[in-house]
Amino acid sequence: MPFEKPSHHRKVRLDDLLEYRRRQRNAADLAFADMVADTERLGLYDINPDKTRATLKAARKKAEG
Repeated sequence: MPFEKPSHHRKVRLDDLLEYRRRQRNAADLAFADMVADTERLGLYDINPDKTRATLKAARKKAEG
C-alpha cells in the first residue's frame, strides 16, 4: 500500500486504505466459503454433535492421563 512518511508516522490515502480493506474482506469471505464447502463435501455437518463432544472429551482425557 503506498504511503508517505513526512515525519515518524506513515500516512496513507483513504481510498488506498478502503481498497485494501475490501480486498482483505473478499479474501476472508472466499476462505470461509472454501471451509464451508469442504465441510459439506466431507459430510461433517451430518455428524451427531453429542457423539463429537463425547469423542473429544475422551481424547482430552486420554491426552491428560
